[in-house]
Amino acid sequence: MRPAGTSMGLAVELERRLAVRAPEPARVVVTRNRVRLVSVRRDRSGLEVRVSQRILEQGLDALDVVVGFVLDGPGGRAPMRALINGLPAPESAHRRQPRLRPRGRTHDLQALLQEESTRAFGEATTVGVTWGLRRRMRRSQRSIRLGSYTAEQQTIRIHPLLDQPAVPAWFVGFVLYHELLHHRLGMGVEPGARYRHPPAFRRAERLHPRFEDAQDWEKSVLPRLMRRGLPW
Repeated sequence: MRPAGTSMGLAVELERRLAVRAPEPARVVVTRNRVRLVSVRRDRSGLEVRVSQRILEQGLDALDVVVGFVLDGPGGRAPMRALINGLPAPESAHRRQPRLRPRGRTHDLQALLQEESTRAFGEATTVGVTWGLRRRMRRSQRSIRLGSYTAEQQTIRIHPLLDQPAVPAWFVGFVLYHELLHHRLGMGVEPGARYRHPPAFRRAERLHPRFEDAQDWEKSVLPRLMRRGLPW
């Protein structure tokens, strides 16, 4: 377990309560994430439960809600939504804005983002955009996160694997449109990645003129690019 700051005692207690009920080992990681407040991941060593300090600050009653969300399936979601909806507004954070690097060797993300925003919404966007950090890909890796949107910084990041001539500009544009929808429609309040794409989001995503092409390209071409690894 990797508790942070004054949340240590509550993190220890949360891990103890999970150990009582969970059928497998569970560890707690305390984060400072103010958007994705609770997430659960399973691996060979058991459960990893990532909990924002904002949740732990609500005290012991919040711990039972987290345990229910992790272990009770659909029945644990409504209490978690109620807890998140009742959280006080976070204090404004004066974070240093990330250094934006939109111009790649092949694709200019800023130009593509404005094209997508103007086409879809009739106006340019003030959202920042940058290529993500170049990290070595594992040989066994089967998937990557093509893009991400950070609400606090209003910034889109695109995986550097897409910055190569083998990736068409229209596909990069589709990924940018997907992330721009997160900005336009909101991230939602439910924790966990699968709750970030409600039906309204999926309907809007299908409005992209290259939606079907993007699905086919991602399935047929992207795996080959991943096997080659990052360019350059």
